[in-house]
Amino acid sequence: MTPSIFQRLQIPAVLALFAVTAHASVSNYCTGAPNSVGPGADIAWVGPHNPQFGGLTVQGCPSNSFGVFLYSMTPAQTPFGDGFACVGAPMLNLARRRTDAAGSLLMRVWWGSEQEDLQWLTHPQNIGVTWHFQYMYRDVAGPGGTGFNLSDGVAVQFSPFE
Repeated sequence: MTPSIFQRLQIPAVLALFAVTAHASVSNYCTGAPNSVGPGADIAWVGPHNPQFGGLTVQGCPSNSFGVFLYSMTPAQTPFGDGFACVGAPMLNLARRRTDAAGSLLMRVWWGSEQEDLQWLTHPQNIGVTWHFQYMYRDVAGPGGTGFNLSDGVAVQFSPFE
């Protein structure tokens, strides 16, 4: 398989998808481990199945906790921190975010979003690629004593409407 231009250039936070009307195949996988505030954090794709208007949401984290969205083309379930790494190598950082007082956050993923957020780029070679997302967050009082934990994983595949 020939790597895409973005893989060859190793540009972080680049998910090459059509920035036109598209739909997504979305599924959760892997395990979010218990944290200091409950059964663990969950990540989900929200909004329409269109990369211009959708986003990633996380809930079940400690309040006001800093973390980072991770992504990869490879799924995994490897012990890491107080939980499991659900994205495999190469694991890339997407965006740093802080949870709100309820331990939740939303990162919108759309063209023209904040500078740090992922901006969907167009490249037909990458249509149909599945991207795996996860949120890694600080949990100083966590049950495993490592000071951080991870959500479960969500796999998102975008393809054009027929």
